[in-house]
Amino acid sequence: MGLIAAKCSECGAPIEVDETRKFGFCPNCGTKYVTQDVVQNVRQNYYTIQQNQIENAVFQGGDTERTCFERFDAFRRLGQLVQAIDVAEQMREKFPQKAVTWCCSLYVAYELSNNKFDWIVQNNIPQARDELKGGFGLDETKKWLKQWFLGYKASSAEIEKELKSRIEAKKQGAMREEIVLCPDVRDMEERAAMFETEEDREQYAPFLELLAQKKEEFARRLEETYGAIREYNAEYRKTVEDWERRAMAEFRSMKNRKTARKAVTWGVGLAVSVLAAIVIIAAILTL
Repeated sequence: MGLIAAKCSECGAPIEVDETRKFGFCPNCGTKYVTQDVVQNVRQNYYTIQQNQIENAVFQGGDTERTCFERFDAFRRLGQLVQAIDVAEQMREKFPQKAVTWCCSLYVAYELSNNKFDWIVQNNIPQARDELKGGFGLDETKKWLKQWFLGYKASSAEIEKELKSRIEAKKQGAMREEIVLCPDVRDMEERAAMFETEEDREQYAPFLELLAQKKEEFARRLEETYGAIREYNAEYRKTVEDWERRAMAEFRSMKNRKTARKAVTWGVGLAVSVLAAIVIIAAILTL
């Protein structure tokens, strides 16, 4: 929020509208104005001017690199990225040897990359963190271990092999620490620098300055995103290690119980066999 430059509807004098206030007064004639109405009118006028620039570039200027750039820049100012992308693609087809072509495409690449960074940090990582809260479902691990030990009656070696396979799969599930940039930002940076001339630097100076700011923002956001991914992966690996430790402990516990049951079964069987032998021997001796 801040001050917006406008004109008084009564006397035409310049006024500065404070968006934080509901209304104000013209310092020249004292006419009261409603802030929301003035702001809406200013924005509508700005939109109309930008649309006129687009139409003039299309119908009056024809398809030159300059008019294409003006169309692109007008769409950019209006925040219409999809339309700006279309113009950038047309420029690559018609003026591939012009630096401004690749500068426009580079601007789009920075915007798309920053959108991707936002998605990773604001959506992917929080969602992945929520999934970590369950600790990969130790209860589920206990359930399938019990099923394998008792239901499938698999050997301890088979069960241990399966468990280690699942553990290894979990370890591979960390988030990639290499962000695929699409479109290829580095290639476009090289092309823009390759074709740039002194005339370009003079003619498109404001846009090139904006592009330099976008480049700095891109580099900063890229590093921040890498940092967020590394931080999440550290949490992920810690969760996997904890799950592995508890899952292996549960496996060993079930294995020991299985061994104990076998020992009891064998002992009971042996005792029954000995008792039967004694009974038989006693019967023989009484004959």
